[in-house]
Amino acid sequence: MALTERAISRVALFGLPGAGKSTTVSFLTPVLEAAGLKVSVVKLAQPLYDVQHAFYGRLGEELAPGQQDGALLNFLGSHFRRISPDFLVADFARRCEAAALSGADLLLCDDARPVDLGPLAAGGFRLVRVSAPDALRSARKAQRGDQTAGRDDHPTELGGESVIPDFELVNEGSLATLERQVVALGEVLAGQ
Repeated sequence: MALTERAISRVALFGLPGAGKSTTVSFLTPVLEAAGLKVSVVKLAQPLYDVQHAFYGRLGEELAPGQQDGALLNFLGSHFRRISPDFLVADFARRCEAAALSGADLLLCDDARPVDLGPLAAGGFRLVRVSAPDALRSARKAQRGDQTAGRDDHPTELGGESVIPDFELVNEGSLATLERQVVALGEVLAGQ
């Protein structure tokens, strides 16, 4: 079946750093795969992660798996968007197309920012807000040992509260509580 004939679901998670977006995707992916869907995780900010990796490599250092330099990512995101406002979303769209051509049934983005939600929604992405209390988010960010924390008040983080998501997960309890919400979301997504 040609790509244009195949329905490909698209889901983008957004929320402040430490809310649990990546953890949500780690729970959601096996639920969707168990329903027979081929899932591809495509990160909107992959170019930023690539430059972050090159930056640390040039210094002769390496970030641990899952660790980030939030201040550097904020800086890079601002400058990518200033120099080429459409680059991150256009690059993401190209990588989504490649994932779709490789047979993905469902595309998952776990790092959407409020500034990108309009274009993502226009591109057919269902939006999922993941939220958590500020104290819990801060504790989680401290646990993952980021080099520096990204700012919650960074311009790319602002405006998410005014977005009306298709789904919302409140991550304020245990991982088991979050997983139950994610399984329920996965069942809805797999049924569409």
